[in-house]
Amino acid sequence: MKGFVFGMAAAAVVVCAPAFGAGALLTQINASDLIVIGETADAGSVANGVLSLAVNIQGTLKGSAPAGNLSVHFALGSSGPQTAISGVAGRCGIFFLVQDAGQWSLVPRNQPQFTLGDLFYPEGSCGAVAAPASPAPSADGIVTAVIQAIQSGTPSDQDIIALFNALPPADSPSVALAAAQISSGAQRGLQILSLGWRLSLGEDEALGEVSAWIPALNQSAIGVILASAVSGYTGTTAAAAKGLGEIAMQGSGTGFEMPASMALRSLHTAAALPYLLQLLDSADPRVRLNAVAGLSMSLAGVPPLTSGASPQAVMEKALNPAFRKQLSAEDQAHLQFASLGDAASEAALIAWWKIRAQQMVAAGQ
Repeated sequence: MKGFVFGMAAAAVVVCAPAFGAGALLTQINASDLIVIGETADAGSVANGVLSLAVNIQGTLKGSAPAGNLSVHFALGSSGPQTAISGVAGRCGIFFLVQDAGQWSLVPRNQPQFTLGDLFYPEGSCGAVAAPASPAPSADGIVTAVIQAIQSGTPSDQDIIALFNALPPADSPSVALAAAQISSGAQRGLQILSLGWRLSLGEDEALGEVSAWIPALNQSAIGVILASAVSGYTGTTAAAAKGLGEIAMQGSGTGFEMPASMALRSLHTAAALPYLLQLLDSADPRVRLNAVAGLSMSLAGVPPLTSGASPQAVMEKALNPAFRKQLSAEDQAHLQFASLGDAASEAALIAWWKIRAQQMVAAGQ
């Protein structure tokens, strides 16, 4: 998530079973031998660092499950709770399982933090998701079931962040459909999930909706979804530059200014120049560096960092004079991509770029 923190201390992550990182739902699906819709039938128990509980199978999405209850396990590790996990009994959702030495083990969702909800995708109410009678659903069908499970209740911020991390829109057409179907009247977390997905899909219109969320989300953990989606935005239209610029201005002094400046830095378009010029006055030195780097790349004629482009390849072109436009010695001397230098050097650099950027804006470069 590019290192953004929104009012939530980083939780310790313990590797204790197959666990996956960002974009991992399809990997989790492929790694599982059995995926079921079920309800925890008991309160579970912990012995020797292993959680054991019974799951009543209500439907199967992958594999072949026995009727009735299934005993499942999860290795909590030495850093996990050694007595019990609260709120275990009577929880419904989608469980991912692998078979190991004759036992079924839970495959946790993104980065378990030792609540039961970290070990599966919860339903809002039992029976909210129904497995098809036949045939077994495809991976995309399982993705659809997971989204339905999350939408069926009042998911926690943690549930929403986990699903956003695990399911980039490019992984499944179900994501774009779900993003479009979540209404403005939905629960707050679902609205943010939808907006984050729409940003990831490159919808310029979605950028215009972010500013309204900034005051409410600046100190909220779930704000990281929009910050991450904004920082990685790769649209190069004038509307994209305007939307990102407005987020940067509205987000001044918040956790949204930096990600918006990162995206503006990557556009290298004339429409982005007025906003980069304004960001030279930011109180955040990282934002000022992004403004200088973005202006430098625009002046040097470096191509935009569009979707699918390699950031490393773009930076190599920025640093290699052979790929740049022919520049004057003065322009060449003021190109900067990685550092602003000491205070005196930065002040001189910023002052020079304010003048040069105004010329670039006037010329429509």
